[in-house]
Amino acid sequence: MQTETNRIERNLSDGTEASRPLWYLVRHLPNFQRVTIARFLSRAAAEAHLRFLAQRFPEASYAVVFDRPVVDR
Repeated sequence: MQTETNRIERNLSDGTEASRPLWYLVRHLPNFQRVTIARFLSRAAAEAHLRFLAQRFPEASYAVVFDRPVVDR
């Protein structure tokens, strides 16, 4: 997971992945707050990590969120 997040960070900084959709794994917090745990390029990778976290930390609430980048025309 960490290596994919690092690769996404590098690619977003140089613009090569800027137009690709990203899947975010977020943890729900009290008072309608959330924190981003990780970002993935594929939904399957995000859901696999979600299953791992749900088994490891069953008391926490997580969700996979899709973010489509805005394309300027």
